[in-house]
Amino acid sequence: MIRVFLTAICLSACMWASAQKTKVKPEIFEGIWQVTMQSTANAPGKFSPPRTNDLKIYDGMGNFKHIIYVNNKYVELSKGTIEITSDSTYTEKLEKHLAVPASVKEGRIVFRFLDTDTFLMKWSLNNLSGQEVYKRVK
Repeated sequence: MIRVFLTAICLSACMWASAQKTKVKPEIFEGIWQVTMQSTANAPGKFSPPRTNDLKIYDGMGNFKHIIYVNNKYVELSKGTIEITSDSTYTEKLEKHLAVPASVKEGRIVFRFLDTDTFLMKWSLNNLSGQEVYKRVK
């Protein structure tokens, strides 16, 4: 009887914890963001200016597009939706990504806002990873 009671309490606690909402909403990312610095897995923590003009565009509903400027034109690198999983992480649900196989459908993002117009992103996707600093385009 005690085991059943303890199991019920544990299940209730787990259900309560999973039902809690994060404070961060997709609206916090709404707008156009430009990569200003980046670092790669082979040089973690060493930031340098990006090699391309990199933009991420988010709407308030959780949709995004990642656009880069290469060969004198803008190219849509990826698009999809974001699912906020905690106050410092989100998952990108990919509809398209030109740099990974079509079978890859998710990327994991850890973020930290440095101020309202700047955030640090640590990403991992298909055994690749890196860090980028994004600034809001005004």
